[in-house]
Amino acid sequence: MKRVFILIIISLFIANMIYSQPQRIIKNTDNGVQNGDYLVGEDVSKYLGTWEWESGKDKFTVILTKKDRMLIEVNGFKVYNDMVIGWHQYMQNGIIVESSLDKQSLPINNGKEALLYSTINGDTKQSSYRSLKILDLTQEKTSSLRLTIKENPNELHWEVYVHQGGYHMKPEKFTLPVDVILKRIE
Repeated sequence: MKRVFILIIISLFIANMIYSQPQRIIKNTDNGVQNGDYLVGEDVSKYLGTWEWESGKDKFTVILTKKDRMLIEVNGFKVYNDMVIGWHQYMQNGIIVESSLDKQSLPINNGKEALLYSTINGDTKQSSYRSLKILDLTQEKTSSLRLTIKENPNELHWEVYVHQGGYHMKPEKFTLPVDVILKRIE
């Protein structure tokens, strides 16, 4: 009985070695993807941290973090990707208008639980900006967001837009600021 058990263990080990494939690490999706690939993009550390914009009694705070090896779907394949995700708080005249800070401790499955999320996409070849999806919690709609590091690495241009007829347009009725310069505070 002991020999049968050892034979089964050895057989499983050999089968695992034969059928397992090393994880492919790829920089973009130009040549297609396979299940289990790990999409690696640019270093996103320059975007991470706490950013803030103030104007009079209005204040907008954004916290950007990175989640490693999140499982996402790309062209029908399940692949791993590092994601930039974020939370926010927006105050007008000292009153909180919208906040997702209370969601920071929730598990992140595909990024859509956060205010904003980013996966590797066409922007991996660009070093000056990062495109993300942003959720307007009040309006319950998703738009696109471009984050651009200014010449001063402690300044971040926050620009929300929608795609209309091949153009980037500012969204109508968006709760959060759509075009501001944030300053790094942490």
